[in-house]
Amino acid sequence: IPHGDSILEFGAGRGDFNQWYQVTYQSEQEYLGYEVQKELVEAGNVAYENQVNLKNDDWMNIRKRDIKDWCINIASCNTVYDDTITDNTQYLKDTIDKMMSHCRKGSVIMFRSDYQTELSDGSISYNAGEILSWVISKYNLAALDHSAGDGQCYLVIYKTA
Repeated sequence: IPHGDSILEFGAGRGDFNQWYQVTYQSEQEYLGYEVQKELVEAGNVAYENQVNLKNDDWMNIRKRDIKDWCINIASCNTVYDDTITDNTQYLKDTIDKMMSHCRKGSVIMFRSDYQTELSDGSISYNAGEILSWVISKYNLAALDHSAGDGQCYLVIYKTA
């Protein structure tokens, strides 16, 4: 994500990515994070003294006007908090669609691949090849990086015309 580009985070937690970015790159960016768990939003407001723009809501309810250069999701689909969701892969695809509808340049999503077969922590994993094939068929330009370790992979989807 180039310096100066704005970020909309899906599953922002306390807004730690925003703080990490500012410390790492010694610069601020326009940031908005959506987090469904109220306790995490409150903890972020306390920890960062209300300096992080966090909304307490499900990312499927993101306002139409909340569009940024990049949408990110850092492993937030590895655990689903809504027990009415019966198809995790479809939920991941719906999340990617939502992210792509709210970005100008692209989306980055980190998720657990089923390449790692032992998931003792109850995490959800996905067939990375299946997800990548679906993304390319729908959005044309994407890259998958399996080098994140611990079974995680990064999927970068670029917005094309």
